[in-house]
Amino acid sequence: MPKKKYVKGVINYDNKNFNVKIRIRGDFPPNFKYGLKNSSLRINTINNEKILGKKKFSLVRPFLELGFYGFIYYKFMDQFVISNDYKFVKVELNGKQNGIFVFQEGFASELLESNNKINGLIFRFENDCQDNNLDPINSKYNLGEFPEISIYQSKLMTKNENLSKQFLYAKRSYDKMATREINVDSCLDIKLFAKIIAISEIFDSHHTFQCHNTKLYFNPETKLFDPIAWDPQ
Repeated sequence: MPKKKYVKGVINYDNKNFNVKIRIRGDFPPNFKYGLKNSSLRINTINNEKILGKKKFSLVRPFLELGFYGFIYYKFMDQFVISNDYKFVKVELNGKQNGIFVFQEGFASELLESNNKINGLIFRFENDCQDNNLDPINSKYNLGEFPEISIYQSKLMTKNENLSKQFLYAKRSYDKMATREINVDSCLDIKLFAKIIAISEIFDSHHTFQCHNTKLYFNPETKLFDPIAWDPQ
């Protein structure tokens, strides 16, 4: 697959040019094997400018995100748990019409703002739940199918003392859950996880729960991890 290296580009939206960084998104071959005009793209704006209210987003062909069914999934989830914004947009590539794409926001502060959450950290799993390459004796991860976690806003955290404290608390709580020093409900918001699991059963969207798709928001008010609806394919 192509290397995920950002390159500079320009997006014109609403008669205004925005300087951006662009790279290929996704490991699944259909994200990139049909040429640039059909590739899934991850885009970050430069200088904190926003396109459709977002500084980080993706452009993806609808069939990769279940099309209108995916739209319904995210809009329905939005009533119960954190859910990414999902819109259909017309795209031109180098001045030529390039059809319809899904505009999907990334994991940044705008996602929390649009879901009425206070500023906090968004986590993902660093490795796979079934990873057996770690030391079976000395490693505290994966023995009980608990992978390591990392955050999206690492640069932001280093500049913000409050977020740094949140990270240390969240990481410590997760580690204690992984080693069974505390119960699961002392680390995860069980009611919200029950909701997202139940709704995903209705939508047959079990892909959401694959390890590499799991996204978590550490809620500074409850001191618990909340689930984020993502990738129902």
